[in-house]
Amino acid sequence: MAARFKKMNPFLFWQKWLFNSSLLFAFAAIVFAFCGRSLLFMPYDKMIARVLWHSSQFPAEAEQFRAFIYGPLGGTIACCYILLAFITKYALKKNNDGHAMLLSQPSAFGLLSIRAYAFILGHIHRYTSSMLFL
Repeated sequence: MAARFKKMNPFLFWQKWLFNSSLLFAFAAIVFAFCGRSLLFMPYDKMIARVLWHSSQFPAEAEQFRAFIYGPLGGTIACCYILLAFITKYALKKNNDGHAMLLSQPSAFGLLSIRAYAFILGHIHRYTSSMLFL
């Protein structure tokens, strides 16, 4: 396995690393958008509550807002990392001369479609879940 990395072009290694890590962070942001109240994100909730309300928990009045805001926040973070993954995959792709190619139109269209879908899905999910608490 070590011989495989020695033969790999450093540019291609870092391109693959950035692409895969971007997808991982985008997935984590989607999980945050849909499961923001889970035990996985409890330390984040405690830190935010300490900073904003000087308490270890959110006040009851802020629960509905928290349920609403985690969807757009997670969707926005996911969109940024999906954008980074597409830029890494397509804009940094080398052509035969060794120069990086510009972002092509089909990949730009796919990027915008996926970003819009993730953003709208995050908004719809949080809006409908916050309506349950009314």
